[in-house]
Amino acid sequence: MKRIIPLLLVLILTTGMLAGCGGETTPTAAPEKPAESQETTKPADSKDASVMEELRKLKELEGKNIKLVEVYNEVATLAIKNGWDKDELTLKELNAVNATLQTFNSMIKDPSSAHGADLDEILSAADELTTELNTNIRKRVSVPFAK
Repeated sequence: MKRIIPLLLVLILTTGMLAGCGGETTPTAAPEKPAESQETTKPADSKDASVMEELRKLKELEGKNIKLVEVYNEVATLAIKNGWDKDELTLKELNAVNATLQTFNSMIKDPSSAHGADLDEILSAADELTTELNTNIRKRVSVPFAK
């Protein structure tokens, strides 16, 4: 079960990215002019606040991503040193983490690509992935690989 977690996280992140890339539909008919008694001002402040919150979460993701890269590099180096680069499962897990890191980097470099994604879920997944790498996978690759 613990070995499947990184793969599931990549699937969740990929799904979130695809959901965030969905296009908006445009109405086919022109919108009706509002009646004189209706209020015509838009709540721009709420849209600005949501954009600012999205940017704040992306900045938080950037910090989590830096920590994840550090842990990934340490664990990958340890895995190579102890011969775990010959283990297919370990390679799959490390490659899944690498793919996730690339997704995070894309979102950080181009914030518009994260629009509509569940950033709370992504932040949680980053924490879980860092913990999984730093505990279970690090523990496994800390000893020499024996086939």
